[in-house]
Amino acid sequence: MSSRNLHEKPFTEETNTKLSIFEGYAKEWLPVFVMSNKKVCICDFFAGTGYDVVGVPGSPIRILQQICGQIGNIFQRKTFVHVIFNELDRQKYNSLCEKCNDFCEKNPELQRAIQANLVKMDIINDNFEKAFENNLYEIQNSPALVYLDQNGVKYLSEQYLTQLVNSEKIDFLYFVSSSYYLRFGTTEEFQKNIAFDIEKLKNIDYKRCHIELVKELNLKIPSTSRVRLYPFTIKKNTNIYGIVFGASHPLGVEKFLRVAWKKNPVNGLANFDIDDDELKSGQLDLFGHIERTKIEKFQMDLENKVKTKVLKTNKDVYFHTLMQGHIPEHSQECLKKMKQKGIISYSTRTPYMNLSRF
Repeated sequence: MSSRNLHEKPFTEETNTKLSIFEGYAKEWLPVFVMSNKKVCICDFFAGTGYDVVGVPGSPIRILQQICGQIGNIFQRKTFVHVIFNELDRQKYNSLCEKCNDFCEKNPELQRAIQANLVKMDIINDNFEKAFENNLYEIQNSPALVYLDQNGVKYLSEQYLTQLVNSEKIDFLYFVSSSYYLRFGTTEEFQKNIAFDIEKLKNIDYKRCHIELVKELNLKIPSTSRVRLYPFTIKKNTNIYGIVFGASHPLGVEKFLRVAWKKNPVNGLANFDIDDDELKSGQLDLFGHIERTKIEKFQMDLENKVKTKVLKTNKDVYFHTLMQGHIPEHSQECLKKMKQKGIISYSTRTPYMNLSRF
């Protein structure tokens, strides 16, 4: 299967959605780890050219922009930030080097951090397998943010996924062509990378194939790993793509979910109304039942779990909220209403939904 050159034309709306999520997460991730570690690592293994043909920045430039926003903290904490950009295509690699170096020259504070050996930028020209292997030790032994913006699904194989989820402090974002599985999943090329029951995937709603793919991947994560995967579906014409996010710490999960729900406040799952939620709230189905949105269903289920004491503390509710792919505000709203009804009580002004207030 030949790879497509995404840099011959302006980025599409769907590509910009993906890039904005990548950048949004980097913006959330960097300050947390810069302020709490002596070294952090950011890897973009399919970096591209730096910009599209009309000057819209790709992931490498967006990463550098976010690092610029943290220069003060980097100097204050003396945190070493190692950035690794990889691009296999020689022409794209040359462009990437030119654009990244030009960006650094135009940002004197970033240049000062590089000269002070607090920021190091390595731009490499390897295939993914070699680049991944050469940098795996650093990824596994320091807080790392990893981007894998591949064409297709090849590098979502268990060989690479297992090594990522076994890393000590890891956050990663895969971009995958999920609908390819429904088309080519029975072929040897696909099955040797990730063996799935394709017939099972074919029986689900086509637009939810990325969500189901991530469910299957979660089942393959070793029980010893703390990482859990979360989906964000991106639809382009008739094709379904998506981001697979993984993190080893609940704070990372919360930050990704905030980025996803900011991108789509209706469902936090996709760049479109994947469950027709905008049509549901308060409406009746064919049988006279009130249809509920994703948030409404979550809050009704949460209220029931609190009433039946399945969830007893704000810590229980917090982790349940993340597991269900929701942000803490959705739980807070529900718990406040329950207090107003006299169903529950708590002595604080608000039912705290954060790691520091359990």
